[in-house]
Amino acid sequence: MNTGFILALNQTGPDSLSQMPKNLKVKLFVWAHVVLLPLDQITKYWARQVLQGEAPQHYLGGLFRLQYAENTGAFLSLGAGLSEPLRKWIFVIFVGLFLVGASVYVFRSAMSSISSWGFCLIIAGGFGNLIDRGLFGRVSDFMLMVAGPLRTGIFNIADMAILFGIILVALEGPIEKQLAKKNG
Repeated sequence: MNTGFILALNQTGPDSLSQMPKNLKVKLFVWAHVVLLPLDQITKYWARQVLQGEAPQHYLGGLFRLQYAENTGAFLSLGAGLSEPLRKWIFVIFVGLFLVGASVYVFRSAMSSISSWGFCLIIAGGFGNLIDRGLFGRVSDFMLMVAGPLRTGIFNIADMAILFGIILVALEGPIEKQLAKKNG
């Protein structure tokens, strides 16, 4: 298997962010979906079978918890109070169309490797949660981080992919500025 695309964050060297070639974008997109979607769905299935109805399990001195929750809304349960038909339109139909459009955007746009990675993670994570919403009308979440009074919302593998993707896309600008200063 050619894994060169996995390391392709920078195609031309440390002094620039280059555009990711289309053939590598295709490989990255396929890789993100072939790896993340099954991992996400298998872990959610496991959580529904093992964690649902059980007390939270604490690890690392309570820093990490496994705790089952179902989310009928979006991030942090936004929209959970909407009627079921409206949630279906927003979280299944609209989000599904958005993810298809975002996929087309990735392939048609000239973007750096960092942005390509970011968007592929966001899209794969979005499809992972879309599968749950389409099949069950809700998303299965099961991980939680707690540090003193700070805590995350309960999340899943798809949520992690979306978050890491957003971080990569957001970091591209500062990285470009640093490279421009260095080369300036």
